[in-house]
Amino acid sequence: MNLIKSSFLCLGLGCLSAACSPEDGGAASAASAPFTASGEPRTVVVYFSCSGNTAKLAERIAEVTGGRTWRIEAEQPYTAADLDYEVADSRANREQQDAASRPAIKGHCEDLAAAQVVFIGYPIWWGEAPRVISTFLEQHDLGGKIVVPFCTSGSSPLGESDVHLHALAPDAHWKPGKRLSTHESLRALKLWIEGLELPAAQR
Repeated sequence: MNLIKSSFLCLGLGCLSAACSPEDGGAASAASAPFTASGEPRTVVVYFSCSGNTAKLAERIAEVTGGRTWRIEAEQPYTAADLDYEVADSRANREQQDAASRPAIKGHCEDLAAAQVVFIGYPIWWGEAPRVISTFLEQHDLGGKIVVPFCTSGSSPLGESDVHLHALAPDAHWKPGKRLSTHESLRALKLWIEGLELPAAQR
C-alpha cells in the first residue's frame, strides 16, 4: 500500500490542473525516423501520460530509435479528482477495479500500419497499466509487430502489468517490459534498447 500511495502522490501532484498536462504533447518527433518506401515510420512510441513523466520518456525513446510518438488521449480527460485513490468511487478506482473497463480514447494511430516495432508506455496505476492501454490494444492491430512495454511510477515496480497486456494483442511479439526512471539518460536508454535485439533499423 505504501508503494501505491507513493506512486499516486507523485501522479496527483503532476495532475493538479483540470486535466492531463498539455505539455504531454501529441506531436510526432520524426526528424530522423527510419521510413518505409511509402514514407511511414518503422518505429512508433505510443504512450499515455497525465503528469508528463511518461511523455518525456517516450520522446527520449523516440530520439534514440528515430521513431515517432503517438499519445493516447482519453475522450474524457482525467482530472485530479478522478485520480484520487483515497476516494473509493473515484474514476480511476472504478476503472482499475474492473478488468473489463475500456475508457474511450481519441483517434487512431495511423503510423502503426507500417511500423515494425511499437513501444508502449504508461504510468503504473494500482499495480497495472491504466485501462486506456487496454482500449488502445483492442482497437489497433499489432499482429506480427514487436511490442516493447515500459512504465513509470513513483516507487511501484513493473510487476506483471506488462504480461497482463499480452492477451489483448496475442499475435504480437512481446518483449519483456521495463520500469524506467523519469531521469533515464539517453545512454542508458540506448543500452536498454540495444539489449532488446530489435531489427537493426530500429536501434
